[in-house]
Amino acid sequence: MDKKFLFLISLIFLAYHAKSQIQIDQSYTPQQLVQDYLIGGGLMVNNITFSGVTSSTCNQIALFNNGNTTSLGMNSGIVIATGCVTDIPQPGSSYMGQSLGGPGVPDLTSLAGNTTFDGAVLEFDFVPLDAQISFTYIFGSEEYPEYVNAGYNDIFAFFITGPKPGGGSYTNQNIALIPGTAIPVSINNVNAGSYAQYFIDNDGTSNQPVFDGFTTPLNAVAEVVPCQTYHLKICIADVGDEVFDSGIFLKKYTSSANITYLNITYSSGTTSAIEGCSTATLTAITNIPHTSNDTVYYTIHGTATNADFTQPVPTSIIIPSGQTSASIILNPVSDSLMEGSEYLVFTVSDSCCNSFNDTLWITDKTAMTVDVGNDITLCTTNTATTLTATVSGVTYPYTYAWNNGAGNTQSISVLPVTDTQYKVTVTDACGQTATDSVNIFISSFPTAIFTATSPVCAGQPVTVTYQGNASANAIYNWNFDGATILSGGTGQGPHEITWTSAGVYTITLSVTENNCTSNSNVSVIINAVDNYTVNISDSTATVSDLPGASYQWIDCQNGNAPIMGETNPTFIATTSGSYGVIINQNGCTSVSSCVYIDTHINQNDMNGTISVFPNPTQGTLYISFEQSMENTFITLTNLLGKKVYESNNVIIQKGTNTTIDLSVLPSGFYFLNIENKNIHTTFKVVYNKIE
Repeated sequence: MDKKFLFLISLIFLAYHAKSQIQIDQSYTPQQLVQDYLIGGGLMVNNITFSGVTSSTCNQIALFNNGNTTSLGMNSGIVIATGCVTDIPQPGSSYMGQSLGGPGVPDLTSLAGNTTFDGAVLEFDFVPLDAQISFTYIFGSEEYPEYVNAGYNDIFAFFITGPKPGGGSYTNQNIALIPGTAIPVSINNVNAGSYAQYFIDNDGTSNQPVFDGFTTPLNAVAEVVPCQTYHLKICIADVGDEVFDSGIFLKKYTSSANITYLNITYSSGTTSAIEGCSTATLTAITNIPHTSNDTVYYTIHGTATNADFTQPVPTSIIIPSGQTSASIILNPVSDSLMEGSEYLVFTVSDSCCNSFNDTLWITDKTAMTVDVGNDITLCTTNTATTLTATVSGVTYPYTYAWNNGAGNTQSISVLPVTDTQYKVTVTDACGQTATDSVNIFISSFPTAIFTATSPVCAGQPVTVTYQGNASANAIYNWNFDGATILSGGTGQGPHEITWTSAGVYTITLSVTENNCTSNSNVSVIINAVDNYTVNISDSTATVSDLPGASYQWIDCQNGNAPIMGETNPTFIATTSGSYGVIINQNGCTSVSSCVYIDTHINQNDMNGTISVFPNPTQGTLYISFEQSMENTFITLTNLLGKKVYESNNVIIQKGTNTTIDLSVLPSGFYFLNIENKNIHTTFKVVYNKIE
């Protein structure tokens, strides 16, 4: 045989089996499954509950489809299992069995006479319109065939509770029975050796579902009283152990009762009909097509009247023979009145006097507006900007149309290179239009160029001058790095600032105009003469020897005149007087304080027993005694004879020093007097205070 032909046959076989698979849909809640996929016309249900596993990884209840492509015998419905329902779409040769750790079902434990596990229970109340209910189901299990009559009799049941037609009541009565018997359907009761006509052996086959055996479609039937309330409990559980799972497939319930209900839809796709714009469609729907025309009558009440429509509202709809629905179109008129929402309620009743209704809402046509925001200024940049149109008073559906070929969506991304206007027009389902526009202006970045005088000496002014292209109305944010502002300080400038300490300082500028910002910075070097001191010793003045510095001593008593030839750090005075020094370093100049030098000062008394030093002094004066003294008076007076220091009846030991602190006194000449019964001496003291 041709190999290509064999390959083609294999592909066809695989494609067939790929389609021949039960489909499981876990996206519905148990309430949705009952209302939409288990109950059709003829039953009204409520109080729906489910006990079992429902999680993102495992569900014991779900919707199934595509059953007719398998050997199941039922196309669609809901399935309930003692394991995860996603394991069901496997061939009979596979295995479905796992312990979910769930509890059993007491009613099934009693019915089976053995312990139950992993129970699943679906129950709800219902009101029938027929005199009989009948649910079609298929029961399958992995217990087949090995564990028939072996103590592992997985079981399920339909328990009904409610009034019996002839009197009395059903109380948890199981209606899932072998046809024509009172025997419940279970593994031990329906198998290859018992009621085999209702059994399908699937053990080891390639057919779905996964169960090794399952029943033919059977019916759970009960006679009921129409319009009365019943309770139905559908349950299944593992018996004897928690593995070898079982399941029950349930077909959607159908009824022979004539059920009619109403449905309202709107042409605009909104939740109301809009005056002068959109219409409403009222549809009467029945579950059974009739052999002759069926007139559906309904009642109408509400705030709207016939005057609100182009035609009077009919009080009935005729469903043609052989059809299950018919519709009428209701068109509200535009009366130019802002009345707010109006409504009509359409109500139809069934044979149990239950009411089914739907409400038609009418709203005023409101003026439509669109807003795309304020004008925008963009800096010259490659970054796109987004424009968004916000609408109100619009009727769905509606469209956007932007000019410049910018698009037809609510938001557009634009990247203009020149000043551009963008306009959007919105058109809604009522034919209304609204337009708005926004201008995008393209602005250049301002320049942040400026100069600052540098280097300068500490304390000298630094002039900061803006040289960019921004106007005086721009926003200027200056940071002068701790400088003292002498003038200006805000705005474009110019500015004058100063620093008192040497160092490298950074001035920064951020300038903003038309929402565009630029930044720059400039460094300023501040120089100064290094710290120094002037010391006096006898007739000699010495200033700190600074690197790269030059010196010029001056005569303070002669108008600070330079002293010829005195350009060294050391100066020896030849005459008493007040002297200072001018220091040049780092391009800066510093003039010291003037100090007095007395070339005639005698630091010892005539007998050499008392010494005063240092003299001149810069703050502390020491008195040294070479012999002991008693009842000694020590005073210090200024040139005016005023005492500025006094110490009385001092006892002095030989070889000791007495200290006088002059730091609180101003610089100048003072007289030190030391007196007792044996001595009286005076010293002239020069005090050069360190500033």
